[in-house]
Amino acid sequence: MVIQAYTVYAQSINELENKPDISYTIHLNTINNNISLNIHCYFDSDTSNYTDICFFPQPNWNQHQYLVKAIHSDTPSVHIEQFPNSLFWRVYHPPNSRVHIRYDITHDSTAFNQENMHQPLPVIFNDNYFLIENASMLTIPVSWLEDEANILKQRKIRIDWRTDSSWQYANSFGMNIKRQIISVSARDLLRSMTIGSRNQKKCTISTFTISPRQSLQIAISGAFIPQYELFANTIKHIVQSSILFWQDTTRFNYIATVIPVEMAQEDVENGVIGFSIANAFVAMMSEKRNNMNFSCKYLFAHEMLHKWINGECFPLQDFSGFGYCAAEGFTDYVARYILLQNGSITKAEYLRDMNIQIESYLQSPFKNIIADSVKKNFWNSLQIMRVPYRRGDILAHIWASEIRKHTKGKHDFATALRDIMQQHSGTAIIDQIFAKSLEPYIGRNVIDDILKYMKNGETIPIPSDMIPFARVIKAQGSADIPQFELLPESK
Repeated sequence: MVIQAYTVYAQSINELENKPDISYTIHLNTINNNISLNIHCYFDSDTSNYTDICFFPQPNWNQHQYLVKAIHSDTPSVHIEQFPNSLFWRVYHPPNSRVHIRYDITHDSTAFNQENMHQPLPVIFNDNYFLIENASMLTIPVSWLEDEANILKQRKIRIDWRTDSSWQYANSFGMNIKRQIISVSARDLLRSMTIGSRNQKKCTISTFTISPRQSLQIAISGAFIPQYELFANTIKHIVQSSILFWQDTTRFNYIATVIPVEMAQEDVENGVIGFSIANAFVAMMSEKRNNMNFSCKYLFAHEMLHKWINGECFPLQDFSGFGYCAAEGFTDYVARYILLQNGSITKAEYLRDMNIQIESYLQSPFKNIIADSVKKNFWNSLQIMRVPYRRGDILAHIWASEIRKHTKGKHDFATALRDIMQQHSGTAIIDQIFAKSLEPYIGRNVIDDILKYMKNGETIPIPSDMIPFARVIKAQGSADIPQFELLPESK
């Protein structure tokens, strides 16, 4: 979802005439050597004597148990009760009154298990910077989430940052603005991210203009700061290429964050983990990394592309498993396609990665897992999680080969996918819609492929012509695992 607009708030005599729907004042403190956010929330009540509030529901995310300190109020006439085992509270108050509540958010870093970093977007609070999805920072009235129309309704939000000049921070609405007035829907507000730093030597945040309507903020922390220019230039190139490919002229502010973490020695070169939400991604990689190799570029491209290819476009709870394969596997294909097109990777690097993916897919003990089991266990096992990535990626290559033949080279799977998504902009693309929309590009209906390989988990055969600049060879000692090498004329 794209943020429609944001404006910087200016003090004026018309302030009361433009009163926000809800206001937040955020003070930054330190608790147990970790940054803490002390948040004051203000809203006007209606004729009722209570308002239900919540953090935006995160069904796959249990990080809240490490975050929110008790919500309370200093106003004697306000009383707050939490619903048992939930992120919902009932705030009792006088009717037609200005309600003030406050709470602290920090993070119990000792409870964060790095083995579970493949879970949805992590929360980071340390002594130098914090990173948090706004869904876990800002309470909103439950009524805003009661139906789709309310979720999409534009609300006026005010955020006041109470920080000194040494602080840098960025969210999906701008950077280093002491007071923000944002016209934004509940969905876009809560599907955004905030990062703040109080030590530029430990976390540096810079803003870059992509176009008059589009900006990019890049945050690099810790051991990667000496390589800031390398990281920033790589990310900018990928973001610009992605926007150009998608022909996206909408207004947005994007945040890219790179964080070093401890990893085993064998994961230093290729161990990367990424998370993304609507207009932001977080990349984690070994603090010992000292280069910008294929795995880094691929991670950046994959996470950036989730701005366009995601679970809203391709619903993840469909019965055939198409949603996960499309949202992740098609993203893998397009990431590799864009990186090759913009010169970020070579054909040899492309093939090296594809050979790894094919071998990993064919040797996976879960390669024949059915779609229902993938959905149930997606967040519980990295091995299971990778299956729809590889199914979607390999099928995209197979379909791409057929598309190039059928359209005499006019289209590739990536361009066909872009056209289909533009044709169905704003609507969910389920398996049958996709199969019918792809038919003019490929000359057949691919619904049988979707049901056979994505839903029922049959092993996908690897054709020899699925990559236009490569030919198949047999891997040594593994006769059943096809591998690709560059055609002589492509070297």
